[in-house]
Amino acid sequence: MRAAGRCFVASLVLAGCLSKPDRPAVLDAADDRCEPVACGAAGGTCIGGVCVIERGTTAFVTCPAAMPCRIACSGKDACKMGASCGAATTCEVRCDGESACVERGVDCGTAATCDVRCFGQAACEHQVSGATASVECRNAACTVECRGDAACKAGIAVAGGTCEATCCNGACEGPTGACVVDRTCP
Repeated sequence: MRAAGRCFVASLVLAGCLSKPDRPAVLDAADDRCEPVACGAAGGTCIGGVCVIERGTTAFVTCPAAMPCRIACSGKDACKMGASCGAATTCEVRCDGESACVERGVDCGTAATCDVRCFGQAACEHQVSGATASVECRNAACTVECRGDAACKAGIAVAGGTCEATCCNGACEGPTGACVVDRTCP
């Protein structure tokens, strides 16, 4: 009887802990917080529930799947080969510096929301032969800001999503598709 009583009390304590409003009773499949192992394998670190990948090297960068992701490419030729959100749930990409993300630009992949910033001469230009766009928004709710001569030179493509873009200082020479584009720059 004593063991049964302790189990009953333990069950009540556990139920009480799980029923607090600030803590879900069961994590559901929609919980898309950062997974440290997968984030680390992509070269990132979990910060505030987001996989943050910072690069100053020329390598191509891809977000891990099923979690929010932020890619920060800073400096001349940072992420020169390009950046992809892959199957991230939400994605932010910053290509900040001359020729940052220049070879393949930025691909939003299957992210529901995608926020892209390409700052610097030729940032996100997309120099690969047969390039379709500097920024591929795909089906995301996409915001794009390109600033600098030849930044986002191959334009912006949208395939079913929405897009708002700001293009300044010689950026977005190519087509901007379904994007609502603002060329008024502060």
